[in-house]
Amino acid sequence: MSSLDVSRGVCALVPGLQHWLENAFYMVRIVDAQSPRERDDRRVLLATEIGHATHRDILINLIDGKPSLVPAANGLPAAAVSQLLSPAAKTVYAVVAKEGVWRTRDGGNSWSNASSGLPGGEVRQLAVSSSNAAALYAATEHGLFQSTDGGDSWRRTGASLKEDDVEAVVVAPNGDVYAGAFEGVYRSTDGGASWKQINGALANVDVRALAIEPGSPARLYAGFGGGSVWSTALP
Repeated sequence: MSSLDVSRGVCALVPGLQHWLENAFYMVRIVDAQSPRERDDRRVLLATEIGHATHRDILINLIDGKPSLVPAANGLPAAAVSQLLSPAAKTVYAVVAKEGVWRTRDGGNSWSNASSGLPGGEVRQLAVSSSNAAALYAATEHGLFQSTDGGDSWRRTGASLKEDDVEAVVVAPNGDVYAGAFEGVYRSTDGGASWKQINGALANVDVRALAIEPGSPARLYAGFGGGSVWSTALP
């Protein structure tokens, strides 16, 4: 069976495909999804791995002309998208393999590069401030970077982190920023200006992923090389 053409990395999901998705969407591996956050815009942007060669009319035949998956990657490089982040209406950021950060301000109709100041190489993860949609953090293989203008420019931050290769970054509801690297978990309470290691009693400090679960209190989850996951309640 042919797979859906996702050679441009991102598709826009139009309502009306639930039955088709349940029965046929295994052909494409979804790696992330975000809504453009517009009240009447019911689309969801999907980040997918690159698919195999096919033809778009195969999709139309599958669903008899009903609302369908349509390309939403005009301007994106032809590469896999690993993360989508939507901090404001119609604004979505995409992390594109080896191509840095890209941004749309029209809900996925067009994209432009938003990597000025970022080093070459891989962006591991993006995070946005809980109080300022223009304040972004990027974990990269060359350190932690920050943007205060919505991705127009980036600068190195986290000088007190012990290593250059930062695997993950997340922002808690109270504004604290957490970064994960090969020597553990770090926390900044001043918007990234300074950092403190908070490994506590962790036996494994090789952090590969971070996630925050909202709640009272919120919880920080850390995934480690070797497969273990630990969590802790946040202040």
